[in-house]
Amino acid sequence: MSEPERNEQLGPVRDRTVSDLSAQIAAKRIHVGGGSAAAAAASLAAASAELVVTLSIRKSTPEQTQARLERDSERLTRLRSALLDAADADELALGNLMQAYRSREADMGALLVAAAETALASARLAAEVVEIAARGVGDASRFTVSDLGSAAAIAHGSVEAALLTAEVNFELVAESAPGTSIESWTAEIEALRAASTRAVKRTLSTTRARIADANGSAT
Repeated sequence: MSEPERNEQLGPVRDRTVSDLSAQIAAKRIHVGGGSAAAAAASLAAASAELVVTLSIRKSTPEQTQARLERDSERLTRLRSALLDAADADELALGNLMQAYRSREADMGALLVAAAETALASARLAAEVVEIAARGVGDASRFTVSDLGSAAAIAHGSVEAALLTAEVNFELVAESAPGTSIESWTAEIEALRAASTRAVKRTLSTTRARIADANGSAT
């Protein structure tokens, strides 16, 4: 059985239990890698952010703010699904790579690029979750703001994880085909990492300040 066929038998990530996915990632003979873990974690972060953003829409919310929150809530719904699809794409890319390694195919370039671009796509989606959380943290209540901060932290971790996967594959592309330029990919990786880092720091700073204010008012 080929690697893609083996992973196809697992079914889509969205149809597996968390326990199943965890066991599959840990298994030596089932190729569900860190890229899939990152995408799945970011999907959970998007779900948490979606809940908080939705709960932030109150009767007293200004109309313009309400419209923004509704757009962000709808976008998070789509991101949840897209990130689960990204986890499937990562599994397929990893399976294709493992099959090629084992069959000792000479030209790995296209498969490495596919694996790297799949991880980069996951990072873009996860980074969007971080940005939405950063936009919504000021609107969350003191009872839900920590959930939004947690969502931003988890999604940022997913960004970092996905970018690491992309980096290693792009470096392997450069090694396997000397003279291949990876500068444009490297530039996007650095830009995504920087933007996500700024957004998560902003979100966590505001979250901690809101928590401190809540604790102060309770004493």
